[in-house]
Amino acid sequence: MKLTGGDVRKQEFPKKVRGYDSLDVDSFLQVVADFIDQVNLQNEKLTVEIGQLSKKVAEMQGHRERLELSLQAVSDLREEVKTRSEALLQNTQAEAKKIVNRAREDSTRIRQEAEWNSRRLQEETSSLEKLRDKMIRDFTELLGTQTRLLANEAERMGVEVLAAESEKVIPINHKAESDGS
Repeated sequence: MKLTGGDVRKQEFPKKVRGYDSLDVDSFLQVVADFIDQVNLQNEKLTVEIGQLSKKVAEMQGHRERLELSLQAVSDLREEVKTRSEALLQNTQAEAKKIVNRAREDSTRIRQEAEWNSRRLQEETSSLEKLRDKMIRDFTELLGTQTRLLANEAERMGVEVLAAESEKVIPINHKAESDGS
């Protein structure tokens, strides 16, 4: 039961002959009534303040729960990013190893091809040099044969052929030219 100052002021007591002094009792009741009014007023203010604070606490609790959820989401995201980056790093390292291995294989193959081409070119060069030497010998032999044939023909025709030192060919003089005809 809530007691108000008005309740105390309205309260009446039966009068007895040897009782308390009614002025003192009324005065005390007035003080008690005023005090009860103040306490009730303060209680109402505190009730309102408690209501406001309860709302703020509920809001803060909601903020806290959202913050905890956000922190958990960030933590989960961090873990997922860490897991993905580790997987990406491993994949990248594996791919890099594959690329390096392919590059080594390619460089080995290219080097082997270059060595094979170099040997082939050396063999072709050697073969071409031999062919050149043979052609020079054949041409020299042909020139020798042609020179002999020419000398034989010149002798048969009675034409004088001059031979030079070091096997150089000298122009042939016809008798007709040398006779002045």
